[in-house]
Amino acid sequence: MESSTEVQKQGGRGHFLVHHARTSWMLASALMAVVAGIATLNLILTDSGMAILNHHLGPLMAHLSRLNRQG
Repeated sequence: MESSTEVQKQGGRGHFLVHHARTSWMLASALMAVVAGIATLNLILTDSGMAILNHHLGPLMAHLSRLNRQG
């Protein structure tokens, strides 16, 4: 995935919004895959969904855990 600064350099606000819309859709799909995989006991589906969530939400979770430790 491209970083937001790369997207902004390429074409401004429109590309920035498209990037975030695609990322949001990917995260929503991954979350649905995890829920569906757990509900049907399909561990391959669950594992692929968790891999996507861990890849995209890892930096955010690290930041949130630092905030929790401070406050």
